[in-house]
Amino acid sequence: MRAACALVMAAMAWTACSSAGSRYDELVVQTISAQWPGTPLEGIRVQVDDSAWASTDAHGNATFRNVGRPFTVRTYMTYQGAALYHRVAEVDGLDANPAVVPLDNLHYDSNEATIAGVVTNLSGSAASLVQVIAAKPGGSLWRAQVARDGSFQVQVHWEGPSTNSLAVHAFESDTANPPTHYLGYGSLTLPVSNGVAVTGLTVPLGPVAEAHVAGNLEIAGALGEGTYLLGLWLKFPDESAVPLVRSPAGGRAGVSGPFDHVVPMVGAPLSVSFSFFGGNTGISAGERQRVEVGGGAPATGLAFEVGVPVSFVEPAAGAPIGTGTSFRWAAGPDGANYDLLVLCQDTVGLDRRALWWEIRTSATQARLPSVPFFATAVGAACDWQVSWQKFPLPVADVLPPGRWSDSALRTAVWQ
Repeated sequence: MRAACALVMAAMAWTACSSAGSRYDELVVQTISAQWPGTPLEGIRVQVDDSAWASTDAHGNATFRNVGRPFTVRTYMTYQGAALYHRVAEVDGLDANPAVVPLDNLHYDSNEATIAGVVTNLSGSAASLVQVIAAKPGGSLWRAQVARDGSFQVQVHWEGPSTNSLAVHAFESDTANPPTHYLGYGSLTLPVSNGVAVTGLTVPLGPVAEAHVAGNLEIAGALGEGTYLLGLWLKFPDESAVPLVRSPAGGRAGVSGPFDHVVPMVGAPLSVSFSFFGGNTGISAGERQRVEVGGGAPATGLAFEVGVPVSFVEPAAGAPIGTGTSFRWAAGPDGANYDLLVLCQDTVGLDRRALWWEIRTSATQARLPSVPFFATAVGAACDWQVSWQKFPLPVADVLPPGRWSDSALRTAVWQ
């Protein structure tokens, strides 16, 4: 459920210490695009604690007065996909002004453009692989189709202003996944405009140095058998990220052990992130670390631990739920934050609806907030799960180091 519908709330602004008992005379909540940092979202409904709901303006801002600290923020948005989605998010314990709320803005129209060109200075090896990736700060990326002669074409999409910029990265390597040897690297940054094709680009490759990252992966035995995957990412200074593992990623089933991977040194400062995750019966878990390799020395002795999801306390599987239901679960690691994720589906007339809640809390229980903008049909089929994350807050990028785990889904029926 998280992969298909996740609402990005991880980058909400926390402060290091609380000012319990004091108040903000005026509090600004700003909703921005999680995919396109800095792009405000207009028309998002926002509530702080028990205040009246307000709508964000063209700058993504909604203003509230006389707000106690810390406070809870709720947001509501809709968009049309395979169904009409109603999405509610809530996060407690906030104490920052302005409170910046990043949201998936899948309901927004995209700008688009086609990029085409050629990668030059290829090695000529019939056993090599050329990859071209267009990347935008904030985590979005697009893989191009690359011919044997190095020519490529890719269609990109972006939100916000009709003119933007992105980086194009080109790699030549062996065909292993992830590669075990890199033959060349090149990049360029270019402006793009909505509906305008960018053609005739030349991306020359140059020599690339390599470094090793090595360590050990420890997988909790309680997870049982499953597919455990590896993610290697280059994190560039412009906050764009490029994967070194092609999709689908290689993995191994239910085992712990050592790893040793080669990464290209393609800029300074440069960092590499790892994600080991997997699961059975719908669970997933993992850990991500930031590893500096700018000096070229191998990074060894890294240790990764894949933990165990929380166990449910109540309600029972298949039980009726509603806004008065108490959802409870066992505690995860010390210092973890939790997401209660609930998705219900119903049909009103000819309209198929998907009703989605995400509640972020540091507690081990939560209730769904009552929202005046829609009513869930009695008997609607629902699924819910609980995730924990142990990331340093505030989260400042799309690949934060830390650990996480998602529980299995549990069924329910709306009452």
